[in-house]
Amino acid sequence: SSTANGSAQVSVTWAFGGDGDKILADVNAATTATLASGPDGVASQVFAGSTSDIPVLALALTSEASLDSLADRVNEVLVPLIENVPGVREVEVAGRVQERVLVTASPAALVEHKVDQAMLGALLRTAGAVIPAGTSVEGDQSLAIEVGQENSTLEDIAALPIPTLDGPVLLSEVAKVELVPVEQSSISRADGRPAIGLTITKTPDANAVQVSHAVSDAVAAALDRHAQENEENA
Repeated sequence: SSTANGSAQVSVTWAFGGDGDKILADVNAATTATLASGPDGVASQVFAGSTSDIPVLALALTSEASLDSLADRVNEVLVPLIENVPGVREVEVAGRVQERVLVTASPAALVEHKVDQAMLGALLRTAGAVIPAGTSVEGDQSLAIEVGQENSTLEDIAALPIPTLDGPVLLSEVAKVELVPVEQSSISRADGRPAIGLTITKTPDANAVQVSHAVSDAVAAALDRHAQENEENA
Protein backbone atom coordinates (compact mmCIF):
# COMPACT_ATOMS: atom_id res chain seq x y z
CA SER A 1 0.00 0.00 0.00
CA SER A 2 1.06 3.63 -0.42
CA THR A 3 -0.28 6.91 0.93
CA ALA A 4 -0.03 10.54 -0.13
CA ASN A 5 -1.59 13.84 0.85
CA GLY A 6 -5.33 13.19 0.89
CA SER A 7 -5.20 9.77 -0.79
CA ALA A 8 -4.20 6.13 -0.31
CA GLN A 9 -3.68 3.19 -2.67
CA VAL A 10 -3.88 -0.51 -1.77
CA SER A 11 -2.86 -3.30 -4.15
CA VAL A 12 -4.34 -6.81 -3.79
CA THR A 13 -2.88 -9.92 -5.45
CA TRP A 14 -4.25 -13.45 -5.66
CA ALA A 15 -3.20 -16.89 -6.87
CA PHE A 16 -3.26 -17.62 -10.57
CA GLY A 17 -6.57 -19.09 -11.68
CA GLY A 18 -8.67 -17.25 -9.10
CA ASP A 19 -12.06 -15.82 -10.04
CA GLY A 20 -11.07 -12.23 -10.75
CA ASP A 21 -14.65 -10.95 -11.01
CA LYS A 22 -15.65 -12.44 -7.64
CA ILE A 23 -12.49 -11.21 -5.93
CA LEU A 24 -13.06 -7.74 -7.34
CA ALA A 25 -16.65 -7.76 -6.09
CA ASP A 26 -15.55 -8.94 -2.62
CA VAL A 27 -12.87 -6.25 -2.38
CA ASN A 28 -15.34 -3.62 -3.53
CA ALA A 29 -17.90 -4.73 -0.93
CA ALA A 30 -15.28 -4.76 1.86
CA THR A 31 -14.05 -1.29 0.86
CA THR A 32 -17.57 0.15 0.76
CA ALA A 33 -18.38 -1.34 4.18
CA THR A 34 -15.18 0.04 5.70
CA LEU A 35 -15.65 3.54 4.31
CA ALA A 36 -19.25 3.66 5.54
CA SER A 37 -17.89 4.32 9.04
CA GLY A 38 -15.17 6.68 7.82
CA PRO A 39 -15.12 10.47 7.49
CA ASP A 40 -17.57 12.21 5.16
CA GLY A 41 -16.40 12.85 1.64
CA VAL A 42 -14.11 9.81 1.36
CA ALA A 43 -14.54 8.04 -1.97
CA SER A 44 -13.02 4.83 -3.33
CA GLN A 45 -12.34 3.29 -6.72
CA VAL A 46 -11.72 -0.43 -7.12
CA PHE A 47 -10.40 -1.81 -10.41
CA ALA A 48 -8.53 -4.85 -11.68
CA GLY A 49 -5.10 -4.82 -13.27
CA SER A 50 -4.40 -6.30 -16.69
CA THR A 51 -1.65 -6.91 -19.21
CA SER A 52 -1.64 -3.13 -19.68
CA ASP A 53 0.27 -2.98 -16.40
CA ILE A 54 3.18 -4.86 -18.03
CA PRO A 55 5.75 -2.50 -19.61
CA VAL A 56 5.71 -2.53 -23.40
CA LEU A 57 9.24 -1.12 -23.54
CA ALA A 58 12.26 -0.72 -21.27
CA LEU A 59 15.12 1.66 -22.06
CA ALA A 60 18.52 2.21 -20.44
CA LEU A 61 20.38 5.49 -21.01
CA THR A 62 24.01 6.24 -20.22
CA SER A 63 26.09 9.40 -20.53
CA GLU A 64 29.55 10.79 -19.94
CA ALA A 65 27.87 13.33 -17.66
CA SER A 66 27.01 12.59 -14.03
CA LEU A 67 24.04 10.33 -13.30
CA ASP A 68 22.19 13.20 -11.59
CA SER A 69 22.69 15.45 -14.62
CA LEU A 70 21.49 12.69 -16.95
CA ALA A 71 18.44 12.04 -14.76
CA ASP A 72 17.53 15.74 -14.80
CA ARG A 73 17.80 15.80 -18.59
CA VAL A 74 15.69 12.66 -18.93
CA ASN A 75 12.97 14.05 -16.65
CA GLU A 76 12.93 17.43 -18.38
CA VAL A 77 13.06 16.26 -22.01
CA LEU A 78 12.43 12.55 -22.59
CA VAL A 79 9.70 11.83 -20.05
CA PRO A 80 7.30 14.56 -21.31
CA LEU A 81 8.10 13.54 -24.90
CA ILE A 82 7.27 9.88 -24.27
CA GLU A 83 4.16 10.72 -22.25
CA ASN A 84 2.80 12.59 -25.29
CA VAL A 85 3.14 9.53 -27.56
CA PRO A 86 -0.39 8.21 -28.31
CA GLY A 87 -1.15 5.07 -26.30
CA VAL A 88 1.39 5.69 -23.52
CA ARG A 89 -0.11 5.46 -20.06
CA GLU A 90 2.87 5.97 -17.75
CA VAL A 91 6.64 6.42 -17.77
CA GLU A 92 8.68 5.35 -14.75
CA VAL A 93 12.27 6.48 -14.17
CA ALA A 94 14.79 4.42 -12.18
CA GLY A 95 18.50 4.47 -11.48
CA ARG A 96 18.93 7.84 -9.83
CA VAL A 97 20.51 7.75 -6.38
CA GLN A 98 17.84 8.81 -3.90
CA GLU A 99 18.71 10.95 -0.90
CA ARG A 100 17.12 11.53 2.48
CA VAL A 101 17.52 14.14 5.19
CA LEU A 102 19.51 12.95 8.22
CA VAL A 103 19.27 14.94 11.45
CA THR A 104 21.91 14.05 14.05
CA ALA A 105 21.38 15.70 17.43
CA SER A 106 24.34 16.91 19.49
CA PRO A 107 23.94 15.67 23.11
CA ALA A 108 26.04 18.56 24.44
CA ALA A 109 23.98 21.16 22.53
CA LEU A 110 20.72 19.57 23.71
CA VAL A 111 21.89 19.87 27.33
CA GLU A 112 23.14 23.42 26.82
CA HIS A 113 19.82 24.61 25.37
CA LYS A 114 17.68 22.38 27.64
CA VAL A 115 16.05 20.56 24.72
CA ASP A 116 14.52 17.15 25.32
CA GLN A 117 15.53 14.67 22.59
CA ALA A 118 12.13 12.96 22.59
CA MET A 119 10.42 16.33 22.10
CA LEU A 120 12.83 17.12 19.27
CA GLY A 121 11.89 13.90 17.51
CA ALA A 122 8.17 14.66 17.85
CA LEU A 123 8.66 18.14 16.38
CA LEU A 124 10.63 16.80 13.42
CA ARG A 125 7.93 14.24 12.61
CA THR A 126 5.30 16.97 12.23
CA ALA A 127 7.45 19.85 10.95
CA GLY A 128 7.21 20.54 7.23
CA ALA A 129 4.02 18.49 6.87
CA VAL A 130 1.00 19.75 4.94
CA ILE A 131 -2.20 18.25 6.36
CA PRO A 132 -5.73 18.34 4.85
CA ALA A 133 -7.93 20.45 7.16
CA GLY A 134 -11.34 20.32 5.56
CA THR A 135 -13.16 22.18 2.80
CA SER A 136 -14.34 25.76 2.38
CA VAL A 137 -17.58 26.16 0.42
CA GLU A 138 -18.58 29.47 -1.09
CA GLY A 139 -21.59 29.36 -3.37
CA ASP A 140 -21.09 26.51 -5.84
CA GLN A 141 -17.30 26.53 -5.43
CA SER A 142 -15.51 24.15 -3.08
CA LEU A 143 -11.90 24.72 -2.02
CA ALA A 144 -9.66 22.27 -0.14
CA ILE A 145 -7.97 23.67 2.98
CA GLU A 146 -4.51 22.57 4.04
CA VAL A 147 -2.49 23.60 7.08
CA GLY A 148 1.25 23.56 7.48
CA GLN A 149 4.13 24.33 5.13
CA GLU A 150 6.50 22.06 3.26
CA ASN A 151 10.23 22.44 3.79
CA SER A 152 11.83 22.43 0.35
CA THR A 153 15.53 22.82 1.23
CA LEU A 154 18.05 21.76 3.85
CA GLU A 155 18.26 25.40 4.88
CA ASP A 156 14.51 25.42 5.63
CA ILE A 157 14.86 22.37 7.84
CA ALA A 158 17.99 23.66 9.59
CA ALA A 159 16.14 26.92 10.33
CA LEU A 160 13.22 25.20 12.12
CA PRO A 161 12.64 26.92 15.47
CA ILE A 162 12.88 24.65 18.52
CA PRO A 163 11.05 26.01 21.59
CA THR A 164 13.06 26.17 24.83
CA LEU A 165 12.57 27.80 28.24
CA ASP A 166 14.95 30.56 27.17
CA GLY A 167 13.29 31.17 23.82
CA PRO A 168 13.42 29.39 20.47
CA VAL A 169 16.69 28.12 18.99
CA LEU A 170 17.34 26.93 15.46
CA LEU A 171 17.53 23.22 14.76
CA SER A 172 21.02 23.77 13.34
CA GLU A 173 22.16 24.93 16.80
CA VAL A 174 21.38 21.57 18.38
CA ALA A 175 21.76 19.13 15.48
CA LYS A 176 23.57 18.48 12.21
CA VAL A 177 21.27 18.47 9.16
CA GLU A 178 22.54 16.81 5.97
CA LEU A 179 21.54 14.89 2.85
CA VAL A 180 22.71 11.27 2.73
CA PRO A 181 22.18 8.59 0.05
CA VAL A 182 19.36 6.12 0.58
CA GLU A 183 20.47 2.49 0.59
CA GLN A 184 19.68 1.16 -2.87
CA SER A 185 17.56 -1.96 -3.24
CA SER A 186 18.10 -2.11 -7.01
CA ILE A 187 20.51 -0.76 -9.61
CA SER A 188 20.27 0.18 -13.28
CA ARG A 189 23.16 -0.73 -15.58
CA ALA A 190 23.84 -0.75 -19.33
CA ASP A 191 27.02 -2.46 -20.56
CA GLY A 192 28.25 -2.39 -16.96
CA ARG A 193 27.86 1.38 -16.68
CA PRO A 194 25.48 3.26 -14.34
CA ALA A 195 22.33 4.09 -16.30
CA ILE A 196 18.93 5.72 -16.04
CA GLY A 197 16.20 3.18 -16.75
CA LEU A 198 12.80 3.93 -18.28
CA THR A 199 9.81 1.59 -18.27
CA ILE A 200 6.78 2.47 -20.38
CA THR A 201 3.27 1.06 -20.01
CA LYS A 202 0.39 1.47 -22.46
CA THR A 203 -3.28 2.34 -22.14
CA PRO A 204 -5.70 -0.65 -22.18
CA ASP A 205 -6.93 0.03 -25.73
CA ALA A 206 -3.51 0.67 -27.28
CA ASN A 207 -1.51 -1.78 -29.39
CA ALA A 208 1.71 -2.80 -27.63
CA VAL A 209 3.79 -3.13 -30.82
CA GLN A 210 2.64 0.22 -32.22
CA VAL A 211 3.29 2.00 -28.92
CA SER A 212 6.77 0.50 -28.50
CA HIS A 213 7.74 1.46 -32.07
CA ALA A 214 6.36 4.99 -31.67
CA VAL A 215 8.25 5.48 -28.40
CA SER A 216 11.47 4.11 -29.91
CA ASP A 217 11.16 6.49 -32.88
CA ALA A 218 10.47 9.48 -30.63
CA VAL A 219 13.43 8.72 -28.36
CA ALA A 220 15.76 8.13 -31.33
CA ALA A 221 14.74 11.48 -32.86
CA ALA A 222 15.30 13.27 -29.55
CA LEU A 223 18.76 11.72 -29.13
CA ASP A 224 19.68 12.71 -32.71
CA ARG A 225 18.65 16.31 -32.01
CA HIS A 226 20.69 16.29 -28.81
CA ALA A 227 23.75 14.98 -30.68
CA GLN A 228 23.39 17.68 -33.36
CA GLU A 229 23.11 20.40 -30.69
CA ASN A 230 26.31 19.16 -29.04
CA GLU A 231 28.12 19.21 -32.42
CA GLU A 232 26.97 22.77 -33.11
CA ASN A 233 28.08 23.93 -29.65
CA ALA A 234 31.48 22.19 -29.93
